[in-house]
Amino acid sequence: MPWCAVRVAGPPGPHRRVLQCLGDCDCEGHEPAAVNAGHGVLPQRRVITGDSSLALLPGDHPVALPLPAQCSAAMIPPPPEPPAMKKGTPKFPEMKDGTSKPSGMKEGTPQSPGVKEGTPQSPAVKEGTPQSPGVKEDIPQPLGVKEGTPRSPGVKEGTPQSPGVKEGTPQSPGVKEGTPQSPGVKEGTPQSPGVKEGTPQSPGVKVSTPLSPSGYTLQDVNFGRLYKAATQTSKRVLKAVFLVVMRRARVAVVDPWPASVAEYCQRVLGWGNTKLRQNFNSEERSLLQQPVEAADMDVSLLSKLMHKLFEDLSVPETLWRALRDVKNMRNRVCHEHLVLDDQELTQTLSDLKAIYDVVLDEVGEVFGVQLEDVRRAVCAEVDEIMSSAVMVEASEYFGKVEQFRIELVGRFISQGQRELMDRYSKLQVLNPFTWLSSDRFPQLQVRRIFTPLLIMEQNRKVEDSALLASEMLDPETGEDSGTLPDVVVLSGIAGCGKTSLCRFLLHDWRTHGGAVASLRSVDILLHIEAKNVTSCSLITFLQKILLPDTCSHFEEKDVLQVLRQVSVLYVIDGMDEATADAKMLVRDVFSQASGSRIVVTTRPEYTSDVTQLAEQHHLSHMKLTVHGFSDEGRRSFVSRVLTAFVPDEAQRRPQEIELLKFLRTSCSGLAGHLKLPLTLALLVCLWQDDRTRIAKVTSATKLYSEIFRLCTTKMATRLQGSSASHPLDLQAFVETWLLALGRGAYRMLEESRLVIDEETQKELTALCEARGVASLQVFSAFLQCEVQAGLLGMNHHFAFVHKSQMEYLAALYLTNEVITTCRSSNTSVRSTLEELKIFRRSLKKESRRDIHDIILFSGWGAKWVNTWLFVVGHLCMKKAANTVLEAVLEAIVSVPAVTHNEGTMWRLVEESGRHPLVREKVGAAMTKDYFWKPHEEDLCDAAHPVAMLMQHTPFTPRSVLLRVVGSVCGSQLLKEGDLVHSATYDGLTSVLTTVSRRPECQVYLKLDRLYYTWGGEETADHLLKLLQPSGNLVCFIGHLGPSGAAALASRKEMSELRVRVTSTEALQKLARGVLSRSNQVLRLTLRLDLPWASLTAPLPRVRAALIDIIFRGVEDATAAAAAKVMVELSRTFFQVDLVASRLTSEGATTFLQALRAAKVTVKDCLVVRSPHRLQQEARAALQELTGGAAFQWWC
Repeated sequence: MPWCAVRVAGPPGPHRRVLQCLGDCDCEGHEPAAVNAGHGVLPQRRVITGDSSLALLPGDHPVALPLPAQCSAAMIPPPPEPPAMKKGTPKFPEMKDGTSKPSGMKEGTPQSPGVKEGTPQSPAVKEGTPQSPGVKEDIPQPLGVKEGTPRSPGVKEGTPQSPGVKEGTPQSPGVKEGTPQSPGVKEGTPQSPGVKEGTPQSPGVKVSTPLSPSGYTLQDVNFGRLYKAATQTSKRVLKAVFLVVMRRARVAVVDPWPASVAEYCQRVLGWGNTKLRQNFNSEERSLLQQPVEAADMDVSLLSKLMHKLFEDLSVPETLWRALRDVKNMRNRVCHEHLVLDDQELTQTLSDLKAIYDVVLDEVGEVFGVQLEDVRRAVCAEVDEIMSSAVMVEASEYFGKVEQFRIELVGRFISQGQRELMDRYSKLQVLNPFTWLSSDRFPQLQVRRIFTPLLIMEQNRKVEDSALLASEMLDPETGEDSGTLPDVVVLSGIAGCGKTSLCRFLLHDWRTHGGAVASLRSVDILLHIEAKNVTSCSLITFLQKILLPDTCSHFEEKDVLQVLRQVSVLYVIDGMDEATADAKMLVRDVFSQASGSRIVVTTRPEYTSDVTQLAEQHHLSHMKLTVHGFSDEGRRSFVSRVLTAFVPDEAQRRPQEIELLKFLRTSCSGLAGHLKLPLTLALLVCLWQDDRTRIAKVTSATKLYSEIFRLCTTKMATRLQGSSASHPLDLQAFVETWLLALGRGAYRMLEESRLVIDEETQKELTALCEARGVASLQVFSAFLQCEVQAGLLGMNHHFAFVHKSQMEYLAALYLTNEVITTCRSSNTSVRSTLEELKIFRRSLKKESRRDIHDIILFSGWGAKWVNTWLFVVGHLCMKKAANTVLEAVLEAIVSVPAVTHNEGTMWRLVEESGRHPLVREKVGAAMTKDYFWKPHEEDLCDAAHPVAMLMQHTPFTPRSVLLRVVGSVCGSQLLKEGDLVHSATYDGLTSVLTTVSRRPECQVYLKLDRLYYTWGGEETADHLLKLLQPSGNLVCFIGHLGPSGAAALASRKEMSELRVRVTSTEALQKLARGVLSRSNQVLRLTLRLDLPWASLTAPLPRVRAALIDIIFRGVEDATAAAAAKVMVELSRTFFQVDLVASRLTSEGATTFLQALRAAKVTVKDCLVVRSPHRLQQEARAALQELTGGAAFQWWC
């Protein structure tokens, strides 16, 4: 029965109310997906009391069932005592054996197995009859179920039926004499007029309407009636409608017609298992696999099916509106407290019947069916609900459990959501600097500027929208495993968009936007900014920081219990910035995260810390890498940021074109940084402020230098009226002040803090006061300010907006210390660095075996990578002596975590402005045994770190494997929204040009499409020319024309040459060049794509250690010609393959006899692929002709 969907809140009386359902609905704020997947609150349970569950509806019998196994006493503590009862007073009259039972229940009442004596049991169930735990009693059946349909477990034959329902269908009691009554209803209870003695009377009768001893009222009973209609009757209507639409909405050649919804989705709609899992949770899918007429689907699931399966149908909007009204009425009675008198109930039920009429009328008209029988049955059912009797005494059970529901689930969810949504509404602004909030620089809000990011798991792209719906990959097959990870780890370098993505998750959850799949099913989303955490436990964090108002109404154990019962998503941002308290808090979250999901963002060097923590707590995890923007994403983001500045499209469009052109040309040196949202936002803002100065920005160091210069200029403008200082004096003061702030930033990095401590704040304030400058103006120009009311007035707390800002200033301070110390004394750079302790680990020459994870090294050294980069940038900007720069570089590249990361090494070169000394040191430090295997996306990126290192430093990989699956002109790549766009291989040409001057680098060039496509005209000739004069091509797979074949003549040795030849001229150039000596090519595969008509002239002889040959389309008529070609090319072949041939056994005999006559040998295997079958005798004869080689005939 539908009562499992609701918890009714007491105490009994006029204030009794229904708060929130247990999870099988899709109303706003309580989605079914997470609930039914095990994340919700007691999914599909009845009202629970003691050791049994009670299902009651107006006019029905009370049925006691044993609790499901997963519903233990540990999960469901006894409900609190009603306020009027004294401590220690038993809830029910105590029995002799110590158990209790409802008042009025006679001893010896039959009970379900496992249910304590005193629990009411269905009167129709014999004593000792086993019942299915958790199976609903009196499950309403679809209209039109034939006689003989299995009835609910435990219902005796002859149980009274509802009018108009055939025998076998459970019926509400209330007509004939002898109908079983609710236990405890005494003889003499006032009856409705005209009803035989012994039948319960409707409480709607004014004459001596009995109330339960606990004080439940007529309004309570009326609410029960409405609840039954809005759930049970609505379910019948939607089921009938769904069956009609399912059978008539689509046209498909399917025989027989699908019996289940799952089969319908797969065979008619063409859905795969992945799409089915994305749209429905496991419990829903279980119902969808059952025969559709027998499946007990509730209003929520039926509504969901209508929209998921048929939303594209052209039907009147009135039908969709009526369907929404049905669902909304169901959700309303499950979530709101409705007080109804008889008149209001009558009107509401009349409105509900009118909605049913609209639904049935529209469906009947659209699909041409008569639904009058359904209409009459539904109207009769609603009328019966209105007039049926209600067992008032049984409602005592509701009062015993409803306080538990309201305090531990309903109120927590409703109050918690309100408090969280109010908090998250203040986290919409993504401004990278405080001065951007002004008339000139409007607020950059997440809802306006967020742009999908490029997120990858190994070679798989993960969309932002599917972040929570992406399944883990099976390690053996590489396919989706069908399992969602408990922990999603998002790693990426500074400024790549991790925090923006977290803010977008908060925004989408708060607004119910639906942009992120599965997010609407989350009841509670808990956001943890690791850099600001001051609590070391989850309960303390919730009580003091995140949910102080909500938690004030709950005991600690109740809060944690509710979190285990509802769908919770933890979003932890910035584990690389985590305070000591934050690390303890995250450990506590992981320890209590059973059944919840966790999203964690961090920099790459800290990823292993998070995954190890997940493994310690036996949580599955998936590692994703955030790469910033794709090219399309970059253009979209620029447009959105500019829209915040210039809302008018006519004015904005020319500026957008100009800015994109500027970024593509003048900012080419920042190509890697232009993928990062933070860098791109700052560039757009600088471009809006001064388009002339931004041309100087070629590195992150120069970018932040310009940002701080702009902050200083704006601060000086504000201070001109309040300070007597000259602008030049102010500039000198700001430089001194920023150095002091940098010293504080260095200490804060060491201590993993982003908030300025009191000591540093006093020191910086003293500098301002000494120069007569308003300290608040200076602080707010560079830092984020939070104001809190204290006993002595307002307190200002300042923090860095982003960790990169702090690293830049710390590097500024360290650079100044190194230069100043080395100039003023004989102290060496190494000694200075040791005193500053910034490179103390890197100076120890760490060995590879001392580091557990080379690339993602999470030790002390990797913590300072960004700071090192800024130090190099500052040294080059200040034109420091080469001795100083060289000493710093030696310290940096001595850390394997740096030298084994190509991206970091290239960023060193970029930050130095491509300083010659840095290029030399970086190239020399790169590993010499490097084998580069770029993906197609990498070849489309002309600014890929490895390609840039090869072009601008002495770095030379040992080998480069360049594989292009499609056309060498470009590839079709996915962009945002699963759309396809064309991308050219901008990096392929530059890489080949570079390796053409590096003979020590072995090149493997594999062009699949050019090789395998018969008849294709596109060649790789232009690519092979790029490798001249010194390119070391050791392997080639592709299609060659004459010029490409000639370009191979200079190759001294190749391990493999697999070439498709379409002209005899190309074949002749190969024979005179690379195939002129047998030891020049170890293995040759000739894919002859020559028309038979062109094979009149003799072909040249080719030489190689092993030769394979592939013919296409050989028929009986051309068998002798094919043999002649082989005889001319060589007398020895390793493998021969006749693909797409039409040979018969006679043609094959001709072919093999010609080879034998010319003494041509096939050493390994000869394969014929023909549609003609081969008899056993013919096969044996052909095998004998092949000699010692294997013979295969594929039909």
